[in-house]
Amino acid sequence: MKALLNDTICLVGVFGMPGIGKTKLMEALSKRVKEEKLFDEVVMVTISEKPDVKAIQNNVAKELGMRLDDSESISCRARRLHDRLNQTEDKRILIVLDDLWNELNLEVVGIPKKSRRKSYKIVITTRIQQVCARMGTDLEWAVPILSNQDSWTLFRKNVGDVVDSRQLERIAREVVDECAGYNIEYIKMHDVVRDVAKMIAFKDEELKQRVEAGMDLMKWPEQLESCKRLSLMRSKIVCDLPRQVEAPQLLTLILNGCNRFSELPCDFFEKMKKLKNLDLSYTDIASLPSSVSCLVELRTLRLVWCYDLKNISPVEKLEKLEILDLYESGVETLPEEMGMLTKLKSLNMSICISQKVISSMYQLEELRVW
Repeated sequence: MKALLNDTICLVGVFGMPGIGKTKLMEALSKRVKEEKLFDEVVMVTISEKPDVKAIQNNVAKELGMRLDDSESISCRARRLHDRLNQTEDKRILIVLDDLWNELNLEVVGIPKKSRRKSYKIVITTRIQQVCARMGTDLEWAVPILSNQDSWTLFRKNVGDVVDSRQLERIAREVVDECAGYNIEYIKMHDVVRDVAKMIAFKDEELKQRVEAGMDLMKWPEQLESCKRLSLMRSKIVCDLPRQVEAPQLLTLILNGCNRFSELPCDFFEKMKKLKNLDLSYTDIASLPSSVSCLVELRTLRLVWCYDLKNISPVEKLEKLEILDLYESGVETLPEEMGMLTKLKSLNMSICISQKVISSMYQLEELRVW
């Protein structure tokens, strides 16, 4: 924060290992400078491994409340952005460029690298320290790795003291140990663990909530007709998955870490019409079954670290979807019709093979792409 208030510093480089929390840090920074009114405009865009200059320009323009014509040349669009960023000398502007893998020519994009104004700052994040040097940063800062105790303290703060319960503490400790001091991953998972905690806390005789998380479960559970929340997180189910799951009341399904099967039956989700939250993270599935399109009430879909996942075409039918998390997945292309998902507010494509957002999605005014 001090660097942003230093008149001699314009370009700041933040570097650290993948998953250590650089993006979360930048989100917190952006929020704070807005709240404290340190800058009049804050622009945050994700660059990623294979930057698409036009896509970057579109994202910057969207953050600035302007539109660029796709038919114009990159240089013409760059001039328009450059003029916009320089048009008012007394405006304080912060630009955050997240997840650079290589040097990015800011002038080609239309972002002035330096400005006569003291209140014009650029912050870049990268996993590679040399990128900071190649970008000519005025200051570099390394994101530190948390100690085991600090990791547990932060995790417990986010999840709550429910993790101290006998049923949940072992699982929570394993999550923190697995993240090995990385900020972002256990923060990402804390909502999953919280769901599990709620299930444990409210488990009743009618089996409306069931938890088999971390257990040696080998077969798919039965009697799910009245179940509303089901967690099989990191279970060891290998085969004999039901063709259809009879769970008409199910609202939340967590299969996070169930990596013993590589596909789900085509009609698997057909009778889960009320499902709102689905977590298939850390699984080895290569595609989503077509019955995902039957999940008309789905709000959240997490596919984090699904390396083998290539095809997510059924997602384009999920009209009520609000959050889609593809962090470090293998998705190669996004379905063209995703531009029709008007409820979509958050799309996480960080370290995802596909970094190209289809043009029709730029019309989604509330959408934030990570």
